[in-house]
Amino acid sequence: MKKKFLLICLLVLTASGTVFASSKDKLGAYIGWPLGLSYSHEFTDLVELDLIAAYNGFLSGRGGLNVYLGALFTLVDGSVDGNPWALTLGPSVGGTIGFIGGVYGGLDILADLRWEIDIREVKGFNIFIDFAPGLMVPFKSEYYKTPVWFGYRAGVGLRYRFQ
Repeated sequence: MKKKFLLICLLVLTASGTVFASSKDKLGAYIGWPLGLSYSHEFTDLVELDLIAAYNGFLSGRGGLNVYLGALFTLVDGSVDGNPWALTLGPSVGGTIGFIGGVYGGLDILADLRWEIDIREVKGFNIFIDFAPGLMVPFKSEYYKTPVWFGYRAGVGLRYRFQ
């Protein structure tokens, strides 16, 4: 049941990304802690909305659905061997809804730092490295010793920019 719910959530995200996709939209895989999908919409060259929906239970006994929504602002951009890149920073808010081992979860407030590079040789694709440290507030404190703790989200992604 729990895996079916996760699969349905990821399929809905994928379907909505492809239905509403424009040249400003990017959709792809997010590999790290957690593991899932990444969707971004660029409003301008300097501002983008970012959504990550992922599952964090692959390495632990308990797992849950992680959803993060953030606003990323370009700090610096440039080019490496003709491939454009950008370094972005911005706030991200989200959290976990746990299923395995009882219902649990929490709210996360993160500072998302991302380095993204477009792949010139494979038109439309880009790779990014993401690190987002921040504060995490669990809903049930019986699983955790403190009411607020420091945590992070980190991973790499490969996304396709819709043409």
